[in-house]
Parts: sequence; structure tokens; C-alpha cells
Amino acid sequence: MNSKGKIIRAVVVAVILIALAGYGFTYYFLKQISVEDGAEGYPVPEKRVNVVVMGV
Repeated sequence: MNSKGKIIRAVVVAVILIALAGYGFTYYFLKQISVEDGAEGYPVPEKRVNVVVMGV
């Protein structure tokens, strides 16, 4: 039972780290677009489409 808890905790930590890495990469990517094209580069899914359209 104790080892099962450790496995679950390890999986949860891994998922959180992956999510944070993905969020950081998305934020950096949108920031780069915003600098190049003058569009708003906020890390919000709804704005991502606007940024891509403005970039084109």
C-alpha cells in the first residue's frame, strides 16, 4: 500500500512538471510572436488563434 502511494505521487508530480513545461513553452512561443508581429502574446488559448491570424 505504501509503495502504491509513492507511485501515484510520482505520477502526479511528473504530470504537473510536464504541464508547467508546456505552459512555459507556450508562453515563450506567444511572446516571440508578439515581439515579431506586434500582436498580443498572452498565454491564453482563446488568444492563441488571434495571435496566429494577426501573424499571417
